Amino acid sequence: MSTATILIIEDELSYWSHYKRKLAPLGFSFEMARHPKEAETVMKGFQPNLILLDLSFDGSSPDTGLNFLSKIREDFPDTKVIVITASTDRQVALEAIQRGASDFLEKGSGFLDALQFRVQAVFERLQLEQQIEVNNEGEIDRVGGYPYGPGKVMVGTSREMRTTYEFIDKVSKVDETILIMGESGTGKELIAQAVHYHSQRSDKVFLPLNCAAFPVELIEDELFGHQLGAFSGATSDRAGAFEAADGGIIFLDEIGEMPISMQPRLLRVLQEKRIKRIGENVERTVDVRVIAATNRDLTEEVKLGNFREDLYYRLNSLPIHLPP
Repeated sequence: MSTATILIIEDELSYWSHYKRKLAPLGFSFEMARHPKEAETVMKGFQPNLILLDLSFDGSSPDTGLNFLSKIREDFPDTKVIVITASTDRQVALEAIQRGASDFLEKGSGFLDALQFRVQAVFERLQLEQQIEVNNEGEIDRVGGYPYGPGKVMVGTSREMRTTYEFIDKVSKVDETILIMGESGTGKELIAQAVHYHSQRSDKVFLPLNCAAFPVELIEDELFGHQLGAFSGATSDRAGAFEAADGGIIFLDEIGEMPISMQPRLLRVLQEKRIKRIGENVERTVDVRVIAATNRDLTEEVKLGNFREDLYYRLNSLPIHLPP
């Protein structure tokens, strides 16, 4: 790639010098704009490789930047966008990712250092995409494929899979629930491992659990654990999967097989980050990111009364659809 260009769209001029100071040593060239209209004028002369987009301008709501993000993705689909916002509202971050942002950062202490690494990561991904674009399927190993763990590479050259890889890059950095949908054998657990590998929880546990592998009477114990004497055979305290995965990621495969009686308890974990062992009155706080997967049409399962609508929407914060 020749000298990469970055367009910075930021109304606070004091930030311009900070951005350039952090990013210029990496060899990038820059253009600046104070608001979307000025950016449109600048972009008539060139197409940047990357845009750093502030979401609010002159005190406006983040909708101004989000709407311009949609326009950028429509007019310049090959240009990457990192969204920068002073908002701490996670819905704003989710909306930015869903509209096509490659990454997002909250302004705050240390965010300029984080920006330097995030920009490097975006350009490394862009270079890999360009290599894949010009190589045929038989040469995918030469360019490395897509890593999902130490020494592990996910191979796939179709445009659909490249779109999936790019989406993994985005959702890995947003600490929200993911729902992976696809036919059996499409690699849903590999996708979950890739999200874990590229996330901020990569140094913590990745715990896979197949909801279809346990009978109804055992899955509650498997997920939440039990207290000594809670039932016949409970001869000691036992932590469940959510406690075991504390700080990391739990992968709930075949979530469509989750018994309807258990779904309210799972919803409570997602909403409040709290669990209660069987036979215990004390609630425990857990910090776990949930990735769920299914080969079922959960919207149809909701209509049939087999799956809670509120749980479906809570799981479906960041959906990934895998091609057959």
